[in-house]
Amino acid sequence: EAEEQALLLRTILHSLTEGVITLDTRTGEQHWNKAAVEILGERVEGEWRDRWSVFEEDGCTPVSPEQEPLIRVLQGEDTVKKTMMFQRRGAPQPLWLDVTARKLLTDQGEQLGGILLFRDVTQQRLSDQRIRASQASWRALVEHAPDHILHLDRGGMVVFTNREGWGLSREALLGKHLEALLPPDSRELWRSSWQESVALGEPRNFELISEHGADGERWASFRLGPIREGDQTVGVIAVARDSTKRKRVEEQAMFADRMASVGMLAAGVAHEINNPLTAISTNLELARGALADPRPSMDDVGEMLNDAFSASERVRAIVRDLKIFSRSEEEHTGPVNLRDVLETTIRLAWNEIRHRARLVRDFHDIPMVQGNESRLGQVFLNLLVNAVQAIPSVGQAEQHEIRVRLLRDPEGVRVVIQDTGQGIPPEVMRRLFTPFFSTKPVGVGTGLGLSICRRIIENHRGDFSIESTLGHGTTVSVVLPLAVSSERALPQPSILPSAPVSGRVLVIDDEPIITTAVRRILSKQYQIETTQEAQTALEWIAAGRPFDLILCDLMMPQMSGMDFFEALQQRFPHLAPRVFFLTGGAFTPKTRAFLDSLPGRHLEKPFQSKALLHFVGEQICSFLSQPDCLQKQTA
Repeated sequence: EAEEQALLLRTILHSLTEGVITLDTRTGEQHWNKAAVEILGERVEGEWRDRWSVFEEDGCTPVSPEQEPLIRVLQGEDTVKKTMMFQRRGAPQPLWLDVTARKLLTDQGEQLGGILLFRDVTQQRLSDQRIRASQASWRALVEHAPDHILHLDRGGMVVFTNREGWGLSREALLGKHLEALLPPDSRELWRSSWQESVALGEPRNFELISEHGADGERWASFRLGPIREGDQTVGVIAVARDSTKRKRVEEQAMFADRMASVGMLAAGVAHEINNPLTAISTNLELARGALADPRPSMDDVGEMLNDAFSASERVRAIVRDLKIFSRSEEEHTGPVNLRDVLETTIRLAWNEIRHRARLVRDFHDIPMVQGNESRLGQVFLNLLVNAVQAIPSVGQAEQHEIRVRLLRDPEGVRVVIQDTGQGIPPEVMRRLFTPFFSTKPVGVGTGLGLSICRRIIENHRGDFSIESTLGHGTTVSVVLPLAVSSERALPQPSILPSAPVSGRVLVIDDEPIITTAVRRILSKQYQIETTQEAQTALEWIAAGRPFDLILCDLMMPQMSGMDFFEALQQRFPHLAPRVFFLTGGAFTPKTRAFLDSLPGRHLEKPFQSKALLHFVGEQICSFLSQPDCLQKQTA
């Protein structure tokens, strides 16, 4: 029976996958099971140290002989699941073993020897090392990446970030909703892109203003990559790259291209201005001569002045068109009337068009689109100029046509510009949107026009396409999305004086002809004080002169309108709400931002006398306390 039990025990030991070595302290005999020999590759008889070196788990720290598990167990100390490295001399690959050593005791507690159990964990150890190395590499890659990388949960909360951002440390960013950190004017774009990415489980690319800093707007290009588990999106990886420098370079390129277009059309624009200027100067000269007559014909003088006024309105319209078109800093979008934009660009390019082709307008009634008036004007002027230049300069204009169509589209509003010019060869079509590629002679164009046009339309979330047949002309199609509120705004009530209202008005403008003109318009109804220097105006106010309204030019030498307003806020804050600006335009981002911060507080030059009287009357009434001063009328 004892032999049968011993046989059963040996059978069990040899069937185990763990290595087992027993040591009988009475006889010094070792018993190895099959797995022990397979794991170690040999049966070690005698002293281990002759064949093996033993190290701690780190693979570097040697284990002294007296600390080896089997030796320690003979001294009465068990070892439970300790990872150790065994290096056989001459073997290229060490072994990592999980080792347990326990005492072998009789029922009476007498120690008969020890048992060593071990399991090969080399592959697991090497796999863990590879994983740790990979994790370290990825961690270093993420930590040192030039982009801002964030892990967001399904609700948009920051779970991980590789760097600080939005003025917050990495620790402070955790737990924040990224949407709340963005400027209010960027949140709608973020929200729509986020919802699309989470709902569809697809990447989304977009660009938005990430911060409003002291040095202006900061832009970021975002890519959202959904994290999927089965059919569910459980989170999103957001990669943000600072695109401020690129945006500013693009802005400069766009502005340079726009100014190149204006420069090319300069002769035509000068012609359009010179004609009405000629009418103005000749009619005023004739009117002055007629008034010098002892018995002037007032009917003739009135007709001359009416003609001069009509011609001045033409000049005013051209200046307005140029001013809208040349804004370089304007980026904000809103409802835009495409018919007005197209009419503006047609007027600017008209002198070029009329000598080459008939212009056909095919305008349908369409709603507003969401866009930027200046940017869209740049696109359509480029396309009109290209259409003109595609038509031979020789021949009769009646033989060629440029057709501009404006119509509804399932995606919004479509603008089609079609010419009967030479068409574009296939080899050129393939390179149309390559920056600086141009088929025009050196010095004609920048080679950026079409690539910039397409970029502008894509930034408007629109579509830009070109079709052309050699010898039969080219068709360019632009589709733009509808405005957020595409309904045309109804006229709002205007506040007008119910009866003539008096008041003291201070006018500050460095151009004497402007202050004189304003005095002539307002002096019949108001007490007017004028000066060409803002500093003088401050001295008058400090001396106690009372003013109900202050009209100030924006761009002046020595002290600008902005500086005057700031000084007034500091020294006489009660008068700051009564300052309004007469301006020929905001030519820098700073002045544009200043006017935007004071909505409804400026009147643009050139203005008509009725517009100025209306503007001043509105403001004076708003500061007077008489309840019967105001009445509401429909504009």
